[in-house]
Amino acid sequence: MSSRIAAANVKLKRVYDPPAASDGTRILVDRLWPRGVKKANAAIDQWDKSIAPSTRLRNWFGHDPARWQEFRQRYASEIHGRREELAALRARAESGRITLIFAAHDKMHNHAIVLRDVLLGRAEKHGHRSTADGSGFLWETPDTEKYESDTFHCAMPIAERWNFAAVFQRLAGDATPPIPASVRPKKPDGGGRNKLS
Repeated sequence: MSSRIAAANVKLKRVYDPPAASDGTRILVDRLWPRGVKKANAAIDQWDKSIAPSTRLRNWFGHDPARWQEFRQRYASEIHGRREELAALRARAESGRITLIFAAHDKMHNHAIVLRDVLLGRAEKHGHRSTADGSGFLWETPDTEKYESDTFHCAMPIAERWNFAAVFQRLAGDATPPIPASVRPKKPDGGGRNKLS
């Protein structure tokens, strides 16, 4: 990796969501063309089938959340084995914003999240997970707040704010006050979403 890619330079978006000028270069990262989408309407600048999960891995995963962590590790290994394709994507992301376009319905458990993590250097290569749920990306939803600074930009679900506080608490040697139970989320339900207590 020649230089660090800014997180704001790599976005994720479903192919069924309308294109926006802020998307930058739109790169479809699915092996198969999405059902029901006309190529003229998709506004895809590049279709990179070769960086998508292998057919065997995709079929094994089947978007089963129970297989998510294993899928993340296997797919990250596949990506690292495709050095030329990975280098080309990194070069594009270093030079400007790219949006990885995918068709999966599940925004929390799909290959584009893993690919984004690898591009940003947050890969499962050494077992690192970039968020508490291991998704590597926090989606912008109505119950979300945006946090921006010169070096950091993400949309973070309100229910997950305590995770950052817990990390700082550990780093500070528990010098900060404990997080009130009223703001801690319950364990993720089957859908992978956190709910407030």
